[in-house]
Amino acid sequence: AKIASPSRTIILFPASDDIGISLMNDHIHGVNWDKGWNAMASDLQPNRFRRGPSNATKTNGASAYLFADGHVETIAAADLQAQINGGDNPARP
Repeated sequence: AKIASPSRTIILFPASDDIGISLMNDHIHGVNWDKGWNAMASDLQPNRFRRGPSNATKTNGASAYLFADGHVETIAAADLQAQINGGDNPARP
């Protein structure tokens, strides 16, 4: 009830391949995504579904995301990058 836009709030996503396994890597801070695409892409793997290796900006593919209202969407990494670069943080819409 405290989430203003549950259908626009991402709560679960694939973690970045660059994040190691440890007790300290059990969550991210979505407020950092306000800093732009590089901050977001360091937390998650927005191109989990792709053909071939990841490119430097992780925009060559798509990933599935669970939203606070319970629905799941597959979002192209380039579309998510445009959303973030436009100032719309899906961790706190």
